[in-house]
Order: sequence, then structure tokens, then C-alpha cells
Amino acid sequence: SWFHYTTYYYAQGMYQRGGKYEIEGKKVIANIMLPVQARDGSWEGPSNEGGNGKIYATSLAVLGHLCPARSHCRRQIHPSCRD
Repeated sequence: SWFHYTTYYYAQGMYQRGGKYEIEGKKVIANIMLPVQARDGSWEGPSNEGGNGKIYATSLAVLGHLCPARSHCRRQIHPSCRD
């Protein structure tokens, strides 16, 4: 299970889908990620994520939170995916 990798791409996908999906995706990411954030602001990578550590986990967690802020994600919506 690649928890942080999956949550990052989930956030990106929901952002690209836009609208209600983007709003719900942002809530889901916050509900999943904030309770497991360490007191120092970092996240730990589970041991089953290939031994990736705090830097990897924190990087993906932060990027997942930023995606809805549109700071690094590009919205490329195929016409068939629009509401």
C-alpha cells in the first residue's frame, strides 16, 4: 500500500475533475491526513511504503494539500469528464 502516493494522486485527480469533486476531495484529504500529522508538522511513511521516511511522506502530504490551492496542479479536463 502506497498511502502517501495514493492520497497525493487522489487529490490531484479530484482537483482536475473540479466542482463538487474538488470540494469533496479537499475534505477527504484533510480528514485523512491531518489526524496522522506529527506534532512537528511532518508525516511518517508507513513501513510498507518501501521504507520511505519522513521527507517522502511529508512532501507528498504537503503537495496533496496544496493541489486544491492550484499552486502546482494543472487542470486538464477532457470534455467527456465535465459535469
